[in-house]
Amino acid sequence: MVYRCSNSATTKEGHACRSIPGEVTEGLVRGEVAELLTDPDAIKALVDEWLGGIPDGAESYRTRLREIDGKLNRLRNTRRKKIAMLAASLDEADQGLPRAVGAGRRHPGRRGQSQA
Repeated sequence: MVYRCSNSATTKEGHACRSIPGEVTEGLVRGEVAELLTDPDAIKALVDEWLGGIPDGAESYRTRLREIDGKLNRLRNTRRKKIAMLAASLDEADQGLPRAVGAGRRHPGRRGQSQA
């Protein structure tokens, strides 16, 4: 097995990557991983390096939750205002119509049901 670069350029175009023997590479990687798995402190150090420390991550998480909660509350308030405006406009429209209008109309496609 051999690992090759996925670049499609040729040597004439300046591509100088060489193939890497797969078995040797995988053996070295397996050895490093096996050694790392026996050292919990090394694993924690890698996690901290990749993700940041737990306290930093927790504070970042809390900050993000506050941002999301704020946005959700703003969206809920906007929705409530729009619903209230729609209800008010429907009430105004209903006040201008006599009650008898539409009482005898039937909804197309529904038998025996009056349109509300």
